[in-house]
Amino acid sequence: MDNPSKLLPVALTTTIILLLLLTVPAAAPATNYVTVNVRIESLNSGTIWYGKVTLPDSSFTVTATSGNSYTLSSMQCPLGALEKASQQGGFSYQLSDAWISWDLFVSTINNDGNIVYFVNGGFTNYGAGYGWLNNVGDLDEGDEVLWFIYGSGYTGSWDYKPLKIEVNSERIPYDGTLEVTVKYATGNYPNPTWSAASGVRVKAGNVTLGTTNSSGLLRVNVKNAGLNPGSYEVYAEPANASQHYIRSNRITIEIYSPGGYTEEQRKALNQAKEVLDTSGNVAEAYQLLLSKGIISKELPTLPASLYTKLAEIYGPNLERFPSFEGRIQLLYAFGITSLTG
Repeated sequence: MDNPSKLLPVALTTTIILLLLLTVPAAAPATNYVTVNVRIESLNSGTIWYGKVTLPDSSFTVTATSGNSYTLSSMQCPLGALEKASQQGGFSYQLSDAWISWDLFVSTINNDGNIVYFVNGGFTNYGAGYGWLNNVGDLDEGDEVLWFIYGSGYTGSWDYKPLKIEVNSERIPYDGTLEVTVKYATGNYPNPTWSAASGVRVKAGNVTLGTTNSSGLLRVNVKNAGLNPGSYEVYAEPANASQHYIRSNRITIEIYSPGGYTEEQRKALNQAKEVLDTSGNVAEAYQLLLSKGIISKELPTLPASLYTKLAEIYGPNLERFPSFEGRIQLLYAFGITSLTG
């Protein structure tokens, strides 16, 4: 038999190792994130907010108008997307817990009521918080959550349908063709049916391009439509009150002049570049380009949060943006009039 005195150090060493293993804290599970698109549209007030929000799969707490607080297990649900969007967009919303056995109910957004929501075009039969998490799970990367406000006191038909658009290209030459295809959704999440939306109005910024044909298509020559080189947000909306559609997503397009500038425009372009290089005066460069028709006066409405994303891609002053003209128009659209102040 082995000498017990020889086995004792080995036993002690083993015990110490086991104790150390037991006292080392387990690594916390990594937080996962998804980025989704959020839009808030109102029948009476137009677009309230739109943009991208990044959601963790960690818990969050909300407070109902009753004063009661509720903690949900994951922010990756439509209610979490609304909460994050309200933080980024500065709008308000209220929750009712009158039917908490079913879910929390979004009673108002910006003090206006009668609200429904859609995910990827599909109407939902779940509450936006507990109901969604318990029946569906977390939102996926790239999902779109659309909140639609019928308005307090609304008594009409509750059949408004989401629109979505697609374009043939996001960069179009000045004398080129823009094709916009518009569809509307019917049915429930996760499998709505998308059909051609005929007769709806298509706009680029504040310029009305026309209405779609029976196939949901609008095709225009951008120059003839009055769009000068620059950036525009394209979207579709009802052409009249009888069309029960919800305004579509927005796609930013850039119209450029591939070597089609006049001598006068080229001089203005070079002068604008010199102004920016020497003084950083965005406003002066913008006015030079605008005066010669190189860019359009119609500026898109852009959320401030988008600038942070663009800056990550194109640099803090968008210095790597593909075109000088587009860069100037974007800077000006974000309210940046100087790069030195």
